Amino acid sequence: GLRVVDFGDRNAPVEIDFCATTGQAVGVTLFDNHAAVADLYGIQIFEVSDPVSVAWVGSVETPGLAEGLAVSGEFAYVADRWAGLTVIDVSSPFEPVMVGSLGTPGDARGVAVVDDLVFVADGFSGLRIIDVGDPAAPTELGWLDTPGEATDVVVVDHIAVVADGWAGLTLIDVSSPQWPVQVGRIDTPMVATGLTHIGRYVLVADGYAADLLMFDVSDPTAPVLVDSVETPGSPVSVVVSGKYAYVADPPGGIEVIQLKGIPKGR
Repeated sequence: GLRVVDFGDRNAPVEIDFCATTGQAVGVTLFDNHAAVADLYGIQIFEVSDPVSVAWVGSVETPGLAEGLAVSGEFAYVADRWAGLTVIDVSSPFEPVMVGSLGTPGDARGVAVVDDLVFVADGFSGLRIIDVGDPAAPTELGWLDTPGEATDVVVVDHIAVVADGWAGLTLIDVSSPQWPVQVGRIDTPMVATGLTHIGRYVLVADGYAADLLMFDVSDPTAPVLVDSVETPGSPVSVVVSGKYAYVADPPGGIEVIQLKGIPKGR
């Protein structure tokens, strides 16, 4: 389900509310005063304007296993494992509606949105780049196989950084979306699973290695590991707010890590 945790005291976070979901909650993103949760069966939407009284408001099933998601404008873009990309109109959170979809050859696991382009980490089929200018008719523009199993993606300027499983990070120039080109790669100790970024820095949840890694990707042809921190569990995803990283670190829960040494404005 969806759990709301108060990190006002980061040394002693407290769970303040909980709402069950139909299936296993594996992804979440915020938009307006709502949270959209991917729970494998589809998308569940919650009103979260009052964090101590979260309320379910709507849901929609998806054809595959809803895993990764991103919201941009009025639409949620879902990495719908085994089914590809699913587009959902969330302009009315009480009545979300599936409006479009596009099958992909692999297992869609992660998704990022930049303007009218959606980047899908598609398992052993690498990176797929999809035009959603017409959300009802998504169209694939380009794709690139990657050395490993793509599970997540972030876009830093014109570079797509892919969490590529046992192959570490793969960096792809997507300035021409019809012709993506791999420009760099770097191994991680174990299995790169989840990503986020702060400017030129990419944070990687490196599952099974019990590490959160930070890379400088300002030169995408030669990414550099600049820092790492061990966590008690096996980190699978990470988000950043302010100077803190919040790491999903099963089986233990959430780890809060202070980020130091990142130049302001970068």
